[in-house]
Amino acid sequence: MFTGRTDMPAETPAAYPPHERTGKTAFKLDKNWLIDPAYAAHKIGMMVKIRGTRGDSTGFPEWDDGNSEGREGKLQGVFDSGSDYMTRTATLLMDDRESLTVPIIYLVPVPPTQVRNKVMALDGRYKGQIVTVRDMMLDSCLVTHDDSMFDDLTHDRMCLYSDR
Repeated sequence: MFTGRTDMPAETPAAYPPHERTGKTAFKLDKNWLIDPAYAAHKIGMMVKIRGTRGDSTGFPEWDDGNSEGREGKLQGVFDSGSDYMTRTATLLMDDRESLTVPIIYLVPVPPTQVRNKVMALDGRYKGQIVTVRDMMLDSCLVTHDDSMFDDLTHDRMCLYSDR
């Protein structure tokens, strides 16, 4: 491991829990990511941000005059029309306790902010499960479901989760 170094101890495999790095390739969520069946069991409680409502850079049409741009809310439910011709929407509980219905194409995941955050894994071995952030690095987090296996997920592959 440390070629030419005699002052460093050998790595002890038993001391390092197994983990893998998820994030070696580009990850882009589909515009209808909230209807992915993998997220169905724990969808309620996901924290999302409203983005692209001004119609300026995302390729989506303007919505609500951009008045809700940048606001964050807790997902309360998703209506899937099953059709690309009818708008799929999500109901959010906002910070001011207001309920807001938003087309899901304008919702993006809120990444974790600190160690011990609960997050929904959007990719990797824990996709669709609620996991706990155990360590935060610059561009990724070490997450676990039960402290026996770990996954190294980039921030764009996680969504902050609130069970309150």
